[in-house]
Amino acid sequence: MICQKHLIVICSLTIVSTLLCAYDNSKKKIPNNLRDELISVSEKRVDQYKEIIKRINEHKTITQDVKDLLLEIADKYEKDLKKNKIEFETLKSKEIILEKLMRESVIANTFLSATYNSDWLRAKNFCPYGAAANFSFLYVLFRILDAINPASILEMGMGQTSLMTSQYVAYKNKDAHLIIVEHDSGWISRLQSKVVIDKNIKILQMPLKEVTYNGYATKNYDNFFQQLHEFKFDFIVVDGGDTSERYSRTSVLDLIPNNLHQSFVIVFDDFSRPGEQDTVREVLNKLESAHIKYSTAIFQGTKTQRIVCSEDLAYVKYL
Repeated sequence: MICQKHLIVICSLTIVSTLLCAYDNSKKKIPNNLRDELISVSEKRVDQYKEIIKRINEHKTITQDVKDLLLEIADKYEKDLKKNKIEFETLKSKEIILEKLMRESVIANTFLSATYNSDWLRAKNFCPYGAAANFSFLYVLFRILDAINPASILEMGMGQTSLMTSQYVAYKNKDAHLIIVEHDSGWISRLQSKVVIDKNIKILQMPLKEVTYNGYATKNYDNFFQQLHEFKFDFIVVDGGDTSERYSRTSVLDLIPNNLHQSFVIVFDDFSRPGEQDTVREVLNKLESAHIKYSTAIFQGTKTQRIVCSEDLAYVKYL
């Protein structure tokens, strides 16, 4: 900014320069009339510089006001943005929930239609809510049992799905075998009366033990492999045991790949959770290390299921 001191210097230089120029040209004493004229010109110059400084200062004031206004607008915009972001995230969450409910509703109708005339699924009094198997899980399970006719089934976790798998063994494929593994003895007592009793159905109670997998704390069934190492399975349902934030339900890894039939299907429930995603990745790594070709698919309702199957059964993705 040009200050008063700068103005005096500029004006002085202007006057001196003008006088010197005039003196050099005349080589004589400066006449009074010329001196008065030079002073008048200098005074006009000073007035012009004062006006320039005034305008510069006014411009600075205006610029600062504009800057303050822009900062105020930016601050308000930032606050509005945060508020809108929160509202957007809330709406997005509601939209996701609504979308899941709509998918679940469609799948529920599909499941009810598919099972309506089933001669082997006689009891259809499922309760697909809360932590229990949802309709997309029940539909996937029914379609696999009905279309593939597995002969050796392992169900990790006793629940709504057990009501279906036990009916399959009792009424559809009487040569099939079903092993249900559950850690909670009280839960077994509560559900055992609802599960169809058959000579080919075995319920094993295995307590959970704390283990570490890839540096993360998780829980596995105790003596899981020791009790199951003699069996080979063509259908495994992974939906039991205490869940973990990372590497959840890793007991199944003990059976991959040696305890799988050449043709197999594995269904993981709750695949939206990181712990289950970790375990599925480990299953895929084990299959790839054993040079076993596979196919995968995801089914979604209010919950998410991931299917991993041998390549020859890839059509289950379209059931």
